[in-house]
Amino acid sequence: MCGIDEALKKRHLERLNTPEGREMYERTLRIVQERPDGARDTDLDMIFDLCSAEEIKMELTRDINTRGAMVTTRSGRQNYVKENPSIARVCRLTEMQRKIRDNLKITPARRYHEEEEEAEEEKDEFEDL
Repeated sequence: MCGIDEALKKRHLERLNTPEGREMYERTLRIVQERPDGARDTDLDMIFDLCSAEEIKMELTRDINTRGAMVTTRSGRQNYVKENPSIARVCRLTEMQRKIRDNLKITPARRYHEEEEEAEEEKDEFEDL
């Protein structure tokens, strides 16, 4: 298992604005360190991106809760109702987070697939002879 850059980890934690973001960073780092190849510095950067996106999603969710799913917009003399743009942004951030988790190999589907491969590798066909 590779050692992690503690200075980089500290800088990341200082840049996160919420206790929830910092807790998510620590939790995700623990999960990544449990992988057979451990955590690398590039993994720390992806974890930071994952947690930063979570903090942004929290702000966007507050906006949705405050203004609602539909917002009134004024264009010239006309008022019209449209979907709150925060909803689309939350969806994009969620997809980005899914991709980051997949790259970190910490999605449930990825872990299940790797466990299946390990089980297949352990079985030796020549043992039956």
